[in-house]
Amino acid sequence: MAAPSVTPDDLASLQHALSNVQELMSAKVKTLTPTSTVEEAVAIFTAGQFRHLPVTHDGRLVGIVSDRDVLRAIASDAEASSASVAQIMTADPAVVSPGSSLGDALREILRHRINCLPVVDGDGQLKGILTTTDLLRALYAVQYWLENRIAAGTDLPPA
Repeated sequence: MAAPSVTPDDLASLQHALSNVQELMSAKVKTLTPTSTVEEAVAIFTAGQFRHLPVTHDGRLVGIVSDRDVLRAIASDAEASSASVAQIMTADPAVVSPGSSLGDALREILRHRINCLPVVDGDGQLKGILTTTDLLRALYAVQYWLENRIAAGTDLPPA
């Protein structure tokens, strides 16, 4: 009996799930304003499972603060908790657009040696955030899909 082959629908659904940043990004994002305090950032980091917080002004991205930025600020100055996040944020961070390919996003993350990319539209409006965890989830989906095809003896399409 011949092994079942991969159908065009299988490939189409996998391609759709991995087609662009918008398919993988988190659209519901906690944000800070430039005048938010480091203490407010700590409270958000503590309450949620976040490691990065975009900083916005009128919905436009102006920077990003990581948990490491906060840790460094507090470690170097005990009074830093009352400082504004504008003092510790990375201004004008690397970004991607919702329609960017995952390859483009990966290239930016590797090039800048960062763990997240804010997703902005052409006007700089924050649309979401793409993290290395999101990208690992996509890699896991591909790996799982391939392992199941191989285990079932399914023919894979030619490269």
